[in-house]
Amino acid sequence: MNRLIYIFGTDHKYQREDPSLSQYQIDKFKTDIEKLCVELNIRLLAEENNLEAQEEHALNHSLLHQSSNKLNIEHIYCDPNRRERNEHGIQQENDIRASFMFKTVDEQDILKKVYESHKKRESLWLNRIEKVNTWPVLVLCGSNHVNSFSNLVKEQGYKLEILFEDWHA
Repeated sequence: MNRLIYIFGTDHKYQREDPSLSQYQIDKFKTDIEKLCVELNIRLLAEENNLEAQEEHALNHSLLHQSSNKLNIEHIYCDPNRRERNEHGIQQENDIRASFMFKTVDEQDILKKVYESHKKRESLWLNRIEKVNTWPVLVLCGSNHVNSFSNLVKEQGYKLEILFEDWHA
């Protein structure tokens, strides 16, 4: 089986109809995603997102989910919700930085903690993709995860192509 993962890195505001985006930017995102899905014969769309985050923004589903429905492609939210993050000891970068705010700590120590947390989180993404076992897959993630997630994908023996490190309309 051709276990191929395409990575599409972008700003998180493109995952939903963010008020800071113009209709042109939203349409451009969806058009570009949909063209790639057709050109690359994508069978699964996976994203760094979860329903809890969507509900916090009073949305039913993400822009990527909308495109998956339009193209009749399977879709999954890969990102753990708050409960799952707590269970796995996953912290947001801002929370990690805040925990060191009043301590004298080298930036390298903070970056190490961020890397460790990202690795746990990204491992969950890959596990969820593996469970669906539908290939090829396009993974939408924040541009800050492109390199680390790419390294994890390669370490696990998957074929990989980075489509965009930081896509913008």
